[in-house]
Amino acid sequence: MQKFLAVLLVLAVLGAGIGYLLLQQRHFRAVEGLKVEHEAALQADREAAATIARELATDLVAVLARAAAEDLARNDEATLEGRLAEAVQSHRLAGALAVAPDGRVIATTDLHYRGRVLDDPATLRAAQADAVTVVEERPAPGQVEVVAPLVAAGQRLGCLRAIVDLGELAG
Repeated sequence: MQKFLAVLLVLAVLGAGIGYLLLQQRHFRAVEGLKVEHEAALQADREAAATIARELATDLVAVLARAAAEDLARNDEATLEGRLAEAVQSHRLAGALAVAPDGRVIATTDLHYRGRVLDDPATLRAAQADAVTVVEERPAPGQVEVVAPLVAAGQRLGCLRAIVDLGELAG
């Protein structure tokens, strides 16, 4: 009888241990499932933030392009240079170029480009842009290039190329 009780006790302990392990396994799977759901939600939030950030970048460049076109229509390149410099200091722009239809740099925040004529594919594409557009190629991590036509009184005066620093919102 004692052997029987001992065997019964061992079986009870083993059963409890197996039951505990099954509960732990179920708990582990539940936690892993929550992690997967959390990561998916985080990724969706990151993508939404990146979309909003790109929309804000296009809005910023659109406003800047309208003002730049007005400056160009008045032949006021000095004001345009100042406007671009101020935008870089206060609006998360890493740099900007106002480019004439022939590729000549009219105004810039980068002295390297001042007075140059650009004929690279990016400038040629930007010169053809009919609307504010986010360029697919990224200049650097966390940045997007946005191009906008410079139009005043129905006349195309060139284009604005701006690098907007979105930081970790860029996606």
